[in-house]
Amino acid sequence: MGVQTIMKISELIAIHRFGLKCVALTAATLAFVCSAPVGAAPNLTVAVSSVQVGSVASLPVTFDPTTNSVAALQFDLALPAAMNMVSYSTGTNVSSAIKMIESNLCGGTFFPCVSSPKTWRFVVFASTAASNLTSTQTLIQGQNPVPVGVAMTAQISVPKGTPLGTTAVSVSNAVFVNPAAPCSNPNFTTCPEAVAPGTTTGATITVLSRCDVNLNGKISPADAVAEINQILGLSPCTEDVNLQGHPCGPTDLVTINNAILAGGICAAD
Repeated sequence: MGVQTIMKISELIAIHRFGLKCVALTAATLAFVCSAPVGAAPNLTVAVSSVQVGSVASLPVTFDPTTNSVAALQFDLALPAAMNMVSYSTGTNVSSAIKMIESNLCGGTFFPCVSSPKTWRFVVFASTAASNLTSTQTLIQGQNPVPVGVAMTAQISVPKGTPLGTTAVSVSNAVFVNPAAPCSNPNFTTCPEAVAPGTTTGATITVLSRCDVNLNGKISPADAVAEINQILGLSPCTEDVNLQGHPCGPTDLVTINNAILAGGICAAD
């Protein structure tokens, strides 16, 4: 029959913007079954990132429609328990198609938390910024295809106390919608069709110690040398090991040396 997806109330906005070729099953659950036409499937990829504990990781999400024309899309990002979503920015390919991005944290009847209590849902659909558009112009705008590129970049905080090492950020529930002729049915049952989900590739975030100055995944005398060079001005000052607002200070070097003597246990982590 096709791809089944559960829509929450805020996503009905998206249905009215770009439509879905769907038939409502039950009004109570807002469940829809959407037909999926044959064609090359789109791809959604979240980039790999590495960051020191106590910092913010940037995760670009790249969208590739391949041979499809995709007017809107939806996907979920599940964050590790210790991390938090700080913000996200819209990519130029989404903006150029005159689209906007809405997000919601899971919880409640319409978007229950399944794999992680920190699962965020992102919906890319037609922008409503231009309030002077006519209904016909809005419909045409909603049918603009989203080109290949970085759809958005998520900023993820990695607070102190986060376990070091590599952890996964999964992407799931991808739904892609292609443009079609204007809807004549007031119930939006003959609107743009859903495109079969393609490859979704989640990310990994490698969390490094604050004492790992050279960012090679281990604490060694080389980190102390790198910090000394920054203190002396022989290399750019980038490290505030203790997060005290005084980067490249003597106390940072002391923390690194203590970590080396303690077998890699950094007090700043």
